[in-house]
Amino acid sequence: MRDSTRTMIRFTITSGILLIFLLVCAEVPLKAYADPGSGLLMWQIVAAVFLGAIYQARKALTWLRKRK
Repeated sequence: MRDSTRTMIRFTITSGILLIFLLVCAEVPLKAYADPGSGLLMWQIVAAVFLGAIYQARKALTWLRKRK
């Protein structure tokens, strides 16, 4: 792997960890109604983002390997 690719991957992982940390630490009570289906929708969004990120990472790595 090139150094620029490693730097990009390291930056992405570090940014993701920092974002999750900030979201957890900045928790505030919400004053809104959440129906029973809201929790399932949130899990579906999280799963879609996670699987989409994996797909894009694999696609980018394949593209980088073909460039050599």
